Amino acid sequence: MIKKVVKMVSKLRAKSKGEPTDNETDPNKITHTGKKPVIRTRAQHAISRKNISEHALKVLSRLQSSGHIAYLVGGSVRDLLLGINPKDFDVSTDAHPQQIKRLFRNCWLIGRRFRLAHIKFGGTIIETSTFRKIPLQAAENGEPDEDLLVRDDNTFGTPEEDAFRRDFTINGLFYDLSTFSVIDYVGGLKDLDKKLIHSIGDPQIRFREDPIRMLRAVRFATRLNFKLEKKTHQAILDLAEEITKAAPARLVEEFYKFFSYGAGEEAIKLLHDLGLLQHVIPTLDEYLGTADKQGQERYWSYLRKFDQGNKHKYSVDLPMAFSLLLYPLIYDQAVATEGEHLRLSHSAHEILEGIVKTLIVPRRIRESIGLIFSAQDRFMAKRKRRFNRQKFMSRRFFADALELYGLAVEIESLDPEPLQKWRHLYNEFKKSGGVEEAESDPRNRQPKRRSPRSHRGRRRPEKVQVEEGQAEEPKKTQPKKLEEKPSGKPRKRRPRRRGGRRREAGTLTAMPNPPASKPDIMVTGKEGQEPTHWMDEI
Repeated sequence: MIKKVVKMVSKLRAKSKGEPTDNETDPNKITHTGKKPVIRTRAQHAISRKNISEHALKVLSRLQSSGHIAYLVGGSVRDLLLGINPKDFDVSTDAHPQQIKRLFRNCWLIGRRFRLAHIKFGGTIIETSTFRKIPLQAAENGEPDEDLLVRDDNTFGTPEEDAFRRDFTINGLFYDLSTFSVIDYVGGLKDLDKKLIHSIGDPQIRFREDPIRMLRAVRFATRLNFKLEKKTHQAILDLAEEITKAAPARLVEEFYKFFSYGAGEEAIKLLHDLGLLQHVIPTLDEYLGTADKQGQERYWSYLRKFDQGNKHKYSVDLPMAFSLLLYPLIYDQAVATEGEHLRLSHSAHEILEGIVKTLIVPRRIRESIGLIFSAQDRFMAKRKRRFNRQKFMSRRFFADALELYGLAVEIESLDPEPLQKWRHLYNEFKKSGGVEEAESDPRNRQPKRRSPRSHRGRRRPEKVQVEEGQAEEPKKTQPKKLEEKPSGKPRKRRPRRRGGRRREAGTLTAMPNPPASKPDIMVTGKEGQEPTHWMDEI
């Protein structure tokens, strides 16, 4: 009964504000495209609540019980339909960000271009967004040269509009917890069956609105083993140069995701074939374009061997991903310039300086890459210098550096004896309880808890150990309470003075004026001496 009353009240509020009600967002209603959405009931799909995060279920149920529309959306629905365990779960609702925040105490609002609600359950975050509209662009009316990059997307809409503003059809599916059904406004179910990456709307416009979508298309195609739809494929070939307009932080973030679930080799191949790699890492694209078949196969073997060991990982560390991409280039340059005494760190520095001009890699990532290649120099050094091996193996980058060295030994046919020794030492070090640098690194260390304000700046009394037969010192008694005046009110304690100069041992500090409580008294000296002030005798 209470739920019905809440729903009625929410409908009345929506009508008064001009917002769509439940009837206006009915999935069975014919949309503005003239077609009904495709709905698969519980018996027609394999999604089960057992495979959905309990935190996402809490968010969905609370939003729906409060009279809002709420769906599970995005890649989580796609992965559940394909039988893949999703990395995270996203929710979309008709509730505005402030309404979401009022429903969840553990909610934080983020984002400038579009407000998002992050609902935190310990270390898990359920990203909750409000349904958005399709951004209106002038170029849709026939102006192909207009800049369509979306910089403001903070407009709310309906579930249907939200589905049509997403990037690809396989990511535009909704799962309704109240009916256990999958709702498809954009034809994503059909493309899932055909294994196609199909852009929603005109790809010539959608990729100019957000160039990162081209990299996402490559990632989904290689990770899921799908093919690019013809128009989507042609649009990427035509608009590859638009990738330079993408935000540098998002560009770098997408690169390490290419290695998710062991798809790094296919992703870099597709980037090279589509012409995207020459605008992101032109040095690598030139290397692959000028190398012969044997050189190209040698390069792909690095990525292939690495993918085989990371098939079940969603992602790898960003420094490791870039070190792997650039290792053959750096190794060849070091062999050509250094000769027998290889110094990969020198060549790595030169190549990274050229790459940073087009791909803005953060400084901390560049430093980590430099440390990984410095470790290669130590692995390959013929003259061993004395150094602290325990400290070297405790560094955070050591595991990645040793894995990269193992690939080089196998592919470049290097001496395997040093690799075996280092692997044996590292295994023994881990068994002995060696701590990685990640725990001792100040940037990753947990902040110390500050003491309460009442205890700051006060030294705790040291405990004195009492020997046998020695009497214990009497405990200090509590200070006496203030004597009450005859009127019954307690006396006021004089405020404690803070600051000022401290008196050092064996020295006297001069007072500018004598205390008012003592009069000026002249002390008579010995015969033949002048009288002195009373303070001179202190």
